[in-house]
Amino acid sequence: MNLFANKPESVKDVQLGNPPSVYEGYLYRFTDIDTNRVYVGIHKGYVGDGYWHSSQNEEFDRILANNDANLRYEILEYGDYNQMTVSEHKILSEADAKNNPLFFNKTNGAPKYKPVDMDKVRELLIRIEAGDFNSDTKESIEEVSKYFRLQVRFQEDAEHTREIADLIDDAGGSTKKCRPVIIAEKRQGGEDVIIDGNHTIAAVLKSKHGRDVPVARIPKDVHEQLTNEELFAIGDLMNRPSEIIKKRANKLDMIKFILTQYEKKVPVDDPSNKDFLKEMRCSNNQIKSYLKEAKQEIQKGNLKKANQLWIDYTTGSGKKTLENKKDITKDKNTMCIALSSAMFKWDNIFNHIFTETEVDKKTNIREKLKSKIVILVHHNGPSAEEKWKQDYQPDAIAKLKYFLNPLGYTYQIIEMPTTITNQLD
Repeated sequence: MNLFANKPESVKDVQLGNPPSVYEGYLYRFTDIDTNRVYVGIHKGYVGDGYWHSSQNEEFDRILANNDANLRYEILEYGDYNQMTVSEHKILSEADAKNNPLFFNKTNGAPKYKPVDMDKVRELLIRIEAGDFNSDTKESIEEVSKYFRLQVRFQEDAEHTREIADLIDDAGGSTKKCRPVIIAEKRQGGEDVIIDGNHTIAAVLKSKHGRDVPVARIPKDVHEQLTNEELFAIGDLMNRPSEIIKKRANKLDMIKFILTQYEKKVPVDDPSNKDFLKEMRCSNNQIKSYLKEAKQEIQKGNLKKANQLWIDYTTGSGKKTLENKKDITKDKNTMCIALSSAMFKWDNIFNHIFTETEVDKKTNIREKLKSKIVILVHHNGPSAEEKWKQDYQPDAIAKLKYFLNPLGYTYQIIEMPTTITNQLD
């Protein structure tokens, strides 16, 4: 097949690049070599299907129809068609093509989705890290802890929080060495929103002597041009690896970011995701792995994870919720024990049952005081939950039935909710 059977004679130079074996569309550019004026467009189809352009610019049409014209035709990118609309918009909008005399285009394109603008993210991140928004005075932890939090971590680290709290107490309550809590002023409904600093806030609250925190306040006119997803990206990048020892954003944080983007119609393989992961200092193998796992999560129908925070039942409000659940579950005939699925140990269960028995003084036989046991199971993370459902739970049910039923006990396993919604309007 002759791919150029209908090539206009005005096109003197054709550069196809390296087309992949499979693609949905492509991004192309015409250049008038004599004047350096260009036309950029996209096509949903394949090279050689007879298409050349869809320009509505009469001047460009006349040049293309002029056999003596001197045009170069290049294909700049191949791939998903929706992704091509984004690439086209990026080129045209950066040049403001519709108002630029060097372009024949009459519009700046119409992207099918809006990925994170990493240039905007980097620009604001540099200013934050340079301390441009740092406040000269600290703020009360009681007030700061009330602000809405733009949670970017998939799961907060209780151990890391305890470590910071201990250091604060060792310094007599001083938070001088803590990184400022980053606040976007009047971000949502006229209220301030915390972008980064959740571990610092939790640590000061947990400490015995901490009373205030350093803050960095970003004015509304600075952050209002950024999307919530771009603020998420900044929050993650604040925790990327550096020479300063701090809690590193982990794999689940990276996958959560990709899933959040996917809910905004951004394909998993979009270059902006790869660019973000590179900025997070992920290796090429890590990037491939994270993108693959994100696709698997999508296939499983786990998109809700993108806006949810894993509940930690070992500390804070999660621990209180678990204790309350135990209290309301227990009654005169029911005992209740709470266990992590990773720590589902039989000696814990049987020791608890044993405490609810007593010896009959007349018969000298140990009798049960309660005949039902409820086991509240919580998971330390998604992998622990998956391991429980696949391996531990079937084994646990079989053994509970085998050991307890002959003794006249009934049992029930209740799994605690794993996530809470973390949605920013």
